[in-house]
Amino acid sequence: MFSIFRLINSHYGSRAMKIARDLERKSYSIAKQKEHLSFNHELKNAKVLPKSLRFTPPVVCREGTDIMSKAGWSFLRLRIQHSHHKIKRKQDEYHDNLNILSNILSPEHLKDLQDVVKYNSDKMKDTIKTKHEQKLNSLGVIKNTEAYVDKSRWVINLSTRQLNTQETQILENGLNYAITPKRIPVPKIIASIESGIYHLSEESKATIRASVVNTLRNTEALRTTNMSKQQSHALRNLKKDKDITIVPADKGRAIVVMNTDDYDRKISDLLLDKKTYLRITDRRRNPTSKVEQDLNKLLRDIKSERSHNDNNLPQINEKLYDHLHSSSASPATFMVYLRFISQTYRFVRLPALFHFLRTIFQNT
Repeated sequence: MFSIFRLINSHYGSRAMKIARDLERKSYSIAKQKEHLSFNHELKNAKVLPKSLRFTPPVVCREGTDIMSKAGWSFLRLRIQHSHHKIKRKQDEYHDNLNILSNILSPEHLKDLQDVVKYNSDKMKDTIKTKHEQKLNSLGVIKNTEAYVDKSRWVINLSTRQLNTQETQILENGLNYAITPKRIPVPKIIASIESGIYHLSEESKATIRASVVNTLRNTEALRTTNMSKQQSHALRNLKKDKDITIVPADKGRAIVVMNTDDYDRKISDLLLDKKTYLRITDRRRNPTSKVEQDLNKLLRDIKSERSHNDNNLPQINEKLYDHLHSSSASPATFMVYLRFISQTYRFVRLPALFHFLRTIFQNT
């Protein structure tokens, strides 16, 4: 009977075979911990403690029962936390072994090994899942059935670059995915708080500021990250590749990857359509600024007028005036529409577009 491990041992030596076996064990551990994590979350959401965490109090009374119940819930939360840490650690070890084997095995044998490991891990996962479902039924827990999510259309690759698994997973998170910061962004937090409390009284502002300062002083940056080393490396590679442009689609949360040359060509074709787009000359560099000035002047005129109901009051108060007053206006975002399988995708402006537009209109 064919065995990929026997083949690796005969062709690449015992060291490669040991690493392959360790890769399989790491895959088993990841699948096992994920099923345990799902099981514990189901119990937590159903507010049911497993039998292993239902402790008998040494002093039989109501207070003793409450103490044991709190201890059981604390241990359940600890189990969940431990599963998260263990999954993260095992995934890093799995990818380390995979990188080592990629330098030893041929691409065909490496793929065969991954297929065998995945098949065996899925079998073990199904066995554990069946046992957990039996336990949930015995505890009277009705498991929530999550709707199937098809991620195959989340990333649409129209470029000539072949995306690997890590790069695809990064893009599936979306362009607004927040990476765990290494340091707490204190200046950004303070600026955001100040912009949100400007309309409050000075006493309320002082209370909120004191609370924020106390929170920031007693908060440390998270030691764990929501992105693996391999995903961080994949993200850096995508950023360095100037031959591709990554943009969001108009509808849904799909991400489109296309060749930069194709993207620039489509922009050029659209801008050359004089019936749709107007070149901004030197005498009319930014019509948006003129519109903003006219609107602010109209707003000042309204503010200077007296109220029709009470001549002692202005038409609008200071707070409403500050809210309506416009500043730092910018022209509308330039957008490119791409027809793809009877769907229209819209692309937002990228920083590189400014240089491209200056190149086109440098002599106008």
